[in-house]
Amino acid sequence: MDPWQARGRHRRSRSDNKLTSKACCPTNRIVFQNEKVRCHKALRGSLARAREPSLPPPARWYVKACRSKATLCRASLFLLYYFILTPLPPPEKRLLISAGQAAPTPPVGPALGARGVRSMDFCKEFNARTAHISPGVPIPTVINIQPDRSFTFVTKTPTVSYFLKKAASIEKGTGRPGHETVGTVSLKHVYEIAKIKATDEHLKHLGLEAIASTIIGSARTLGVRVVP
Repeated sequence: MDPWQARGRHRRSRSDNKLTSKACCPTNRIVFQNEKVRCHKALRGSLARAREPSLPPPARWYVKACRSKATLCRASLFLLYYFILTPLPPPEKRLLISAGQAAPTPPVGPALGARGVRSMDFCKEFNARTAHISPGVPIPTVINIQPDRSFTFVTKTPTVSYFLKKAASIEKGTGRPGHETVGTVSLKHVYEIAKIKATDEHLKHLGLEAIASTIIGSARTLGVRVVP
């Protein structure tokens, strides 16, 4: 009997405790060792991927592209700037408040009280700024709260759904969009609403046609049909 076969008859592997005698011959043993090294490398790679931290997409792409110490240093500097040196924007609250009727009650009171802001000061400023609007009109408001508990707020034009309900003379939209029609508006109403919404800061880069198309989509969701 070949000495390699005699040795392989009693030899066992640590991984599966089962090894045939053919794997112990000089040629096959080299192949077996190469396969073992390849498996170990694949296992180390999978473990390294499992230990990767969950980073936002820009940081994760940058880290995966690094293959040397120099690029890793650049990645660490990028992450330091991305997470620590970049100033965070002040926390903001988005509320829908009736014009001229702001009061330290929900939703204004709890939203500002949790941030340590005096809600009465905000209500006075908001009511003074919306005094020229009909009372009760819903005004979308964005409140920026600074670390020193001071605040600034930006008021926007009323919502599209409010204008569409007023133009169609309905109280609420349909519960089955696309199947029921509860009112109609004309294209003239749509363009008048688009002109009002175009004054908002976040919509100034859009044309009237783009804003009008979004208003038509909102009308379809409410169950309001647009007629020429």
